[in-house]
Amino acid sequence: MTDIIFDVDGTLMNVEKRASYAKKYKKDTDRIMDWDIFLDPKIMLEYDTPNEDVCDTIQALRYVRPTQKFANRIIITSARNERHRQVTEWQLKKAGISYHD
Repeated sequence: MTDIIFDVDGTLMNVEKRASYAKKYKKDTDRIMDWDIFLDPKIMLEYDTPNEDVCDTIQALRYVRPTQKFANRIIITSARNERHRQVTEWQLKKAGISYHD
């Protein structure tokens, strides 16, 4: 079994709409974007979308057909913190991504 590692933001999840939204509402004191908006779990749910090509790649790498036995261990990494755990798990489930705990 081979370990295959995927990151969440920008790889599994397309965050371009969320980033654009956070940039649109940046304050004068913000250099790039309003990070409070960008890191808000509710905004993540509303604006992030699965990167379908990467999600399909995970499914293809996960199994050895035709037996459907696990071929590779999928490991998800993220710089998101604990307050994002629930939204992250929900996004992965919605995208059909299963992984090893």
